Amino acid sequence: MIVLHRVGNAEPAIVRYRRPTAQEAAPGLDLVAIERALGGEYPPAPLTDPEARLAGRLIVDPDGEIRAAEIAHLLGVHSRTVVRWRAERRAEPTEGGTTMNTTVKRGERWQDHAACLDIDPRLFFPDGEVGSAAKALYRDAVRICAGCPVIKQCLRTALAAEGATPSKSRSGVFGGKTPAERDAIYRRQQAAGRSELAA
Repeated sequence: MIVLHRVGNAEPAIVRYRRPTAQEAAPGLDLVAIERALGGEYPPAPLTDPEARLAGRLIVDPDGEIRAAEIAHLLGVHSRTVVRWRAERRAEPTEGGTTMNTTVKRGERWQDHAACLDIDPRLFFPDGEVGSAAKALYRDAVRICAGCPVIKQCLRTALAAEGATPSKSRSGVFGGKTPAERDAIYRRQQAAGRSELAA
């Protein structure tokens, strides 16, 4: 357990982590370096990608209260990497063989089950970025959506809300689709609807 001091926050976050299971402790992983990083050693011990990923999995944060940037700083990785790990973890099968949050019960909002629920929305709206920076952010956002249990509801909602909005006026990633991809889907749906009416 370590105490993580937050900038501008009077209440420091307590970071708890668990020991790796025998399955997780694969040969070649430096468990001592992982424990040092999780113990708050600064600067963080240099970790390989698999070691940093395992360290991220060992942090016990069921409610997602610790910001991705704080975990990234602790482990010496980029915050988008932590965001991706969290989305991948949500998409993993649980003991019962289903992914987390797959069933939306009556009276619940599908948005409460989204993989992006505790992720910085700026990742999904890289509209201020240009070129390769924007493409990289879109790619990361789409990767998070890929593991989302409510991806179809999200895409349907976005398509219904945007309607005939021109592609240049659409923004953000919804349902794993970029603005241009959603525009293409909308156009195909409209063309299919017109052809059905003509038949």
